[in-house]
Amino acid sequence: MRQPARCLPGLLLSAACLPALAAAPAQAPAKAPRYTITTILAGQFDHVEATGINNRGDVVGGTYVSGQEWRGYLFADGRTAQLGSLGGLYTRVQAINDARQIVGESKTLDGISHAVLFSGATVTNLTPWALRDSGASGLNGAGSAVGAIPCDCLDFHAARFVGGGVSDLGTLGGESSNAAGINSAGQIVGWAALAGPYTPRAFLYENGTMRDLGTLGGEWSDAAAINDAGHIAGSSSLEGGGEHAFLYVNGVMSDLGALSGMGSAARGMNNRGQVVGLSYQGWDVNEAMLWEGGAVRNLNSLIDPASGWHLNDAGAINDLGQIAASGCHEGLGVCGMLRLDPANMLPVPEPATWAMLLAGLALAGVRSRR
Repeated sequence: MRQPARCLPGLLLSAACLPALAAAPAQAPAKAPRYTITTILAGQFDHVEATGINNRGDVVGGTYVSGQEWRGYLFADGRTAQLGSLGGLYTRVQAINDARQIVGESKTLDGISHAVLFSGATVTNLTPWALRDSGASGLNGAGSAVGAIPCDCLDFHAARFVGGGVSDLGTLGGESSNAAGINSAGQIVGWAALAGPYTPRAFLYENGTMRDLGTLGGEWSDAAAINDAGHIAGSSSLEGGGEHAFLYVNGVMSDLGALSGMGSAARGMNNRGQVVGLSYQGWDVNEAMLWEGGAVRNLNSLIDPASGWHLNDAGAINDLGQIAASGCHEGLGVCGMLRLDPANMLPVPEPATWAMLLAGLALAGVRSRR
């Protein structure tokens, strides 16, 4: 990822530096930007991610600072708030539904990560019995969550969490599996290992059966999201090496393509069939991506270049076309969680002022991993 110059030394981004965001170069774009940018959280982090967005425009994600732990955040009603934990210092969140239920994982005081569900001020441990790490990655509108739980083996299995109960979804014959997404019909996707040498494959779980979705010619694949039509987005290795995002519709896995470079990966999709993710352009250099209608689009070409932001990853997209993304500001030397709003959509709630958003937050430098 591109490393912007720092605006200020130290850990906190002061209010004196914030006006520089608005004072980006005044060069006009060649054409009107398709998306405007709402900054949710920005600072000097070792890693920052925006992982989920609902149809209200609420965004969840997190930050990591070397020597500390992951912190989870919710952006709603124009404000960004840090989420709680199960007693430890680690919280990482992955998905949010329209009821503002949020799933992820959080550590207890004994240092074990547990799958959690946030609902209002309540944090529910979905695996209080677990003596090893578990986590939740996906959530549907009814509050059914999916993720992974420790199994009787030395690894973990894909799981579904419903009404206080947990179901082990099994594997494709190997030792491990993980569920990443669930739609309104209860169809579940993720990856599971085949029997024999470790080989993960994208799966669809429905009617009590886990099905291998195949690959784009390589050995492995991984499903990241499923919409209410049963369309699936994910990533797969290619026959000649590398990996590309895929879209799986009616039994056929199609290569979504990538920009020139190392490959691409899909992170999320909506009920309109739009898919978001990233394209790997080189070591630590990524471009946030949008795939729609057969087109491969670099999201950086769809925003105003005068904003100063470079978008590195897009983690989720809602049915209004709003995108949860992460990126770096070239001038200020910060990275952040961002929301991309279609320029022609109805107004959405404005964020609180920068000072309100960032006051008291420890900020640390910006390097995003793949």
